[in-house]
Amino acid sequence: MITDNFKIDELQLMSGAPITVPGLELKIHQPKLFEIASIGETSFYNYLSFFKISKEIVLSTVENEQHKMELSFKTDYEILKILMDDQPDIQDGIREIFKLLIKDAEIIKFNESFIFIRVGEGQQYVINDDSFSLIKEIIYKIFNINPKETSKKEEFNPSNDIAAQIVEKLKQRKEALEKEKASSKKDSSQGKKDQSVLADFVSILAVGLSMSVRDVLNLTIYQIFNLMTRFGMYNQYQLQVQAMLQGAENVELVDWFQKI
Repeated sequence: MITDNFKIDELQLMSGAPITVPGLELKIHQPKLFEIASIGETSFYNYLSFFKISKEIVLSTVENEQHKMELSFKTDYEILKILMDDQPDIQDGIREIFKLLIKDAEIIKFNESFIFIRVGEGQQYVINDDSFSLIKEIIYKIFNINPKETSKKEEFNPSNDIAAQIVEKLKQRKEALEKEKASSKKDSSQGKKDQSVLADFVSILAVGLSMSVRDVLNLTIYQIFNLMTRFGMYNQYQLQVQAMLQGAENVELVDWFQKI
């Protein structure tokens, strides 16, 4: 597989520098937290979930051998395109993520077997299935995503007519989202606090590392998760040292210098 030999330098990730898609010379921007805030954390993670859709996930739910054979000849992107055609919010969500990743993207068109992108300087890019796979790999890395977290049968359950089943499942998903939004509004009206992992991380790092909120908002998600992990290990180390000074025995100090 083309992504098997593709490696992203850890320093490149930690620096927040752009990452070039091999063979395409397209630079993927690592969005800062304040840029992600423009679309909202909930929407952001919802849009990212679309990039977990793959042929493997769909095939794992198909029992009809003929349908499985038909789908086996399609690429990940072609299957995703079928879903985008039937469910506009998927296309809109992927477009929003691409706008975050590609600076000055003016035109983003989804064709049957490729994505066409034109940026403000006039450069044009054609993203085929191979380069789309590479971009997904970059997305997983810079946004600290485990693509295997979602159950393979969580999104799809096609059995007879593949397209019809996919459409039906997506309709159910849309209804579920609408119910979730309605429930969220109800909770808000009752004074319940919305949970936001990234917002909590901002306040934790601002206080814990004596950073300004503005400085934290200028970090990437990769940087934030890395700092949160290291900060947690360092705090644990400090607590263990204090325990030893108070006479605690058999305390194994955490190595907070270890590779994350």
